[in-house]
Amino acid sequence: GKHTELVANHMDLMRKDVVPQMSIVRDIEKLREAIGQLHAPQLHVPDLVCSVPNNDTSQNSRIASLEEQVADLQGALGKGHVKAKLLEDQLAEVTHNSSDWHLRAVGSIDDARASIVLLKQDLGEMRILQDDLAQRHLH
Repeated sequence: GKHTELVANHMDLMRKDVVPQMSIVRDIEKLREAIGQLHAPQLHVPDLVCSVPNNDTSQNSRIASLEEQVADLQGALGKGHVKAKLLEDQLAEVTHNSSDWHLRAVGSIDDARASIVLLKQDLGEMRILQDDLAQRHLH
């Protein structure tokens, strides 16, 4: 009885705390789309240089706001990962084998982290491109 109750409590905790982290993965997909829209249809940098309007400040501010969103996501992801680790430890005390469900949650968090790395690279490239274009207009 007591054991079952403990497991139920932990599963409940995990639903409350880890499931919201999964939405980070969806947020990242949305961000990827937003970045995709900033890019030319092709992601090749030479094409991108040709396609970005000259001295486009709105483009710059959109990149800046995307960078902010990525930073927020990274913060949320960090918290999510700590929470997942904590739950994993708690779960280990209650049951000898960690549930598949929880492994999937951690997998999603790891996927999200990998996506954020890619997002930051995309944004970094766009940032360089914008600066490059701005420089060309100054000379």
